[in-house]
Order: sequence, then structure tokens, then C-alpha cells
Amino acid sequence: MLILSSDLSLTLKQDFAEEIPMILCRLQERTPLHILELVDVLVERPSQYAKRIGEISSIFKNLHHLLNSLRPHQARATFIHIMELQILQRKQAVEDIKRRREEAQRLLKDAFVTLDGQ
Repeated sequence: MLILSSDLSLTLKQDFAEEIPMILCRLQERTPLHILELVDVLVERPSQYAKRIGEISSIFKNLHHLLNSLRPHQARATFIHIMELQILQRKQAVEDIKRRREEAQRLLKDAFVTLDGQ
């Protein structure tokens, strides 16, 4: 549910996750322009500032909504990264255990050879 101003002319679908970065960039690019227009209106026509404030407010609400809509994707990516790190750590732990087991077997074999030789 976006409150898009008429000058954005974007058609949004229900599933628009691929379009979010593009929309965020457009909104981000337009924000300074709208702020400059607000300053101009405040200097030239102070009575018309409410419209510009509404447009800027709409842009920030849209930015806020779009960023919040990315949170599930960010959480999923973070979870995947954490799981990949845990898998890597467990693989390293298994390799360490195998190496220590081989070392222990070698030491035991050497000890048996030494005992048999006496």
C-alpha cells in the first residue's frame, strides 16, 4: 500500500520485490528536488507550503513502507548466512576431530610397536 504522488507514475503489482530497489532510487532522487521546491515555495509563496509538505511526507512514508517491506528478505538472507557459517564451522570441527583421531591412532600404533619391541 503505497501513497505515490502523481509524478511518480509507477504501476505497482502485489508482488513487486524486484522493483523495490528501483522505486527506492527514484524516491531518493526526488527527495532533494522536493525539498528545494519547498524552500522555493516558502520564499516565494509561503501560503502554498502545505502541498509541498504533503508531497515530502508522502515520499518519506513511501520510503519507510518500502524499507519495511524488505525486512523479511533481509532476515532470510541473514539467516542463510548464519546457517552457512555454522555449516562451515561444523565441517572444520569434523576435520579437526578426524585429524586428532588419526594422530591418536598413530601414537597408539607407535606405542604398541614400542611395547612389542621391548
